[in-house]
Formats: sequence, C-alpha cells, structure tokens
Amino acid sequence: MKLIEEFDDDTAIWKSSSARDDREFYGRMGRIFADAGIRKELGGPITDSPDHVWLLVIEDDSDEVVAFSGCRFNADRSIAWFTETYVFPEHRRRGLFGRLFQLKFDLCAAEGARVVKGLANASSRPMFERHGWRVTSVRGSWTYYEMEVTHDLAV
Repeated sequence: MKLIEEFDDDTAIWKSSSARDDREFYGRMGRIFADAGIRKELGGPITDSPDHVWLLVIEDDSDEVVAFSGCRFNADRSIAWFTETYVFPEHRRRGLFGRLFQLKFDLCAAEGARVVKGLANASSRPMFERHGWRVTSVRGSWTYYEMEVTHDLAV
C-alpha cells in the first residue's frame, strides 16, 4: 500500500490493489466484500480485478478500513471506470466521499485515462453532477456518467 494523504488526525488514505499484494488487500477488504448490508446499500456486489486500484481510508487507532473507493482501467489505461465507493455510517458527514471522489479522478488522470466513466445510484448522483460530469444514459434508478480528462490540468 502507498500512503496518499493524511485525511485528518484520525485517518489516512492509502492506494492499494489486490494485483500488488492480494494477501494484505483481502485481509483488509475481505469482510467488506462479504458484508450483505454493504452490498445492499451499494446496490450490488463489490467487484475486484487485476485492473482495479483502490483508495482505502484507514483509521489510525484501529487500523480498520472506514471507507473505500475503487476504479478500474482498460488494457491501455485510456479509459477508467469509477467503481464502488462506501463510507461506513459512523464516518459519514466528514467529507470522505467528496475527497475520495476527487482523489479517484486525479488517480485516473495520473494513470493516463483520457475518459472516466461512472455509474451512480441516488446517493452518489449529486457528486457527479456537482463536478460537471455528463449524463450518457439512465437505466432505472442508475445514471451513467462520463468525464473527459484534461491532462494539462490533472494532478
């Protein structure tokens, strides 16, 4: 895992991938992937692949994941997809979701993505809209978004 930033006095944001160290990754995330309540709130299963990169928010005292956010890439890394983001209820209303959203976009840009796509449920839809993402389609309660990356502006 690689430290991205200290979020506050109690938590830090780390970059992780099962492709780099599956034992450590699944040791931290396995219980989360198996949690039926989290899957229900997200609207489906949490998926992982060798092309996934994850941002994990880890609480300093407990060393537990308190939020996570993923993205995956196509083979040449020109297209990225936002995948699941989840903040545990007791850690909400602290700005974690918004920070993960921005860091994830910056990560996609830094990895070379020219286009980033996202799928939003009712909870995450306002974040995409606030950041100016373009709606590409709506299917039931899900909204598909897309944002072009301007690499000269990307961090």
